[in-house]
Amino acid sequence: MLHKATIHGEAKSCAKPNHVRSTNHGKAKNDEVLYMKLINIGFGNMVSDEKIVSIVSPDSAPVKRLVRDAGEKGMLIDATYGRKTKSVIMADSGHVILSALTADVIYERNESEEKQTIIIGEE
Repeated sequence: MLHKATIHGEAKSCAKPNHVRSTNHGKAKNDEVLYMKLINIGFGNMVSDEKIVSIVSPDSAPVKRLVRDAGEKGMLIDATYGRKTKSVIMADSGHVILSALTADVIYERNESEEKQTIIIGEE
């Protein structure tokens, strides 16, 4: 079964469900293939493990301020699907991601699951 994915506006097909192939976007040489581990943050949402700076509880006042400020700046990503926020993920880009899973659950799920990757570059 072929799975289609869109990366940087280009639809690509691939035979393996856990892999997405993309064209070279300046990050890999033409003969080089880069792999990226994806972290499942709940409800089928994924974040690159290289982009995560920290995963924290949303209960403290400083984290609540951080979430509010990110929302005002347009840097907030809500991946809770309307459920209670149980963890806040800080990305290196300055984005703040809300998840309905606790940090422990995110860690345990991703340690037990098969590595899911995106292939960047031409094979």
